[in-house]
Amino acid sequence: MTDQDYKGINTNLSYFTLRKIIGWFGLLLPWTIWIVSGTYEKSISAYYYTVSGVIFTSVIAILGVFLISYRGYQKQEEKISDNVITWIAGVLIIIVAAVPSLYPYQIEDCPTPICHQSDFWGSLHFGSAAAFFIAMGYLSAFHFTRGHKPISSDKYTRNIIYRFCGFGMWVVLGLTGILFFIFNLRGHLVFWSEVILLVLFGASWCIKGKSLVDLGIQKDD
Repeated sequence: MTDQDYKGINTNLSYFTLRKIIGWFGLLLPWTIWIVSGTYEKSISAYYYTVSGVIFTSVIAILGVFLISYRGYQKQEEKISDNVITWIAGVLIIIVAAVPSLYPYQIEDCPTPICHQSDFWGSLHFGSAAAFFIAMGYLSAFHFTRGHKPISSDKYTRNIIYRFCGFGMWVVLGLTGILFFIFNLRGHLVFWSEVILLVLFGASWCIKGKSLVDLGIQKDD
């Protein structure tokens, strides 16, 4: 069964257009909020407390809605279907949008209506973000690579990229956790880790949405 046999139920967006939108949201988000705010924060989540806060929360909330409404491969041999993974990921990223990270300065100076310094809510925020990328890594490495055998050379190349992006998300999460919690590295470690995670996530979805076909790089097979 090919991709064409699995059409999304959304009547306004095509199957591949939805994938591309999800991918481009991931690719463009960190650079957009960085440029708009004009500040260099220690994490992407910290941009919630800047002028880019509306962009940050709006984009990831819309991304969550798109993922919840996404309809991919149905459960066949896998224990978990595409739909379950994207639904869970969508809920997780909406939590990230709804629950901001800890405000790093004096709470009295908070520029936004919602502001906290609670370890519980901060852990919920970053835990949901980490779980989101774990789920997306799994989807990219093990579900995006599905296809009829024998696979074409172009599909083989795409599968390498899917696995690189999927396992790459896990590796980045693991290394960040080790450097942050064990070696106590701070600075802008989290920011650049999140940038890499979003680039890997966005690239995987853009390729799945055949964005490279639009550029004449990828074959439409």
